[in-house]
Amino acid sequence: MKRSWQVFEKFEQDLIGSTPVDYFANLRIVDELFRQAKAMGVFPLKEPLAGIEIDIERTRIFNSVRRHSQTNSKRS
Repeated sequence: MKRSWQVFEKFEQDLIGSTPVDYFANLRIVDELFRQAKAMGVFPLKEPLAGIEIDIERTRIFNSVRRHSQTNSKRS
């Protein structure tokens, strides 16, 4: 017996696969999200570089793991 989430997931995948991408609709969505963020006071950022050190460290770790996994996959 299929669970309801499995049925919903199949429906969602079928819907995504059958719906063409509308570039301009996506731009309108992003624009509206940005407007809402500005209205809530999230943008512009008070300190744009706040937390940049954490982002740089995460990126460094991510890239080192990715390089490491690529070299291991080539050996197989």
